[in-house]
Amino acid sequence: MEVNIQADLDAMNEQLNKLVEKLNKITSARDQLIQKIGVQNLERLQSMANDREQLIPQIKQVEGATMYLRGKQSPENAVENTNDIPAEVTKEVEQKTEKKKKDTEGRSTEYPPDK
Repeated sequence: MEVNIQADLDAMNEQLNKLVEKLNKITSARDQLIQKIGVQNLERLQSMANDREQLIPQIKQVEGATMYLRGKQSPENAVENTNDIPAEVTKEVEQKTEKKKKDTEGRSTEYPPDK
């Protein structure tokens, strides 16, 4: 199969032109919005966006640590700390656990041994 470099180049240039046109439209709309809302409000908005961007990774780190610690809890403590989990979620998890127990009853192993 022969590659048509010129056709590929033309397609990439067309895509590039469309993206640049879209960027120019967005930039123009942004500039109009800046004029409309004023520089002071824009600076405040930027500050809020920066604060938000700084909080997101921190939240993800704390969520990860929380998930890790929940995994390390003994079953007795895990039950005690379900107060923050809605009852519907807890009930659904319990139902799925019961169903899995029933599905695996009578089996010596969950997976067949390797041959």
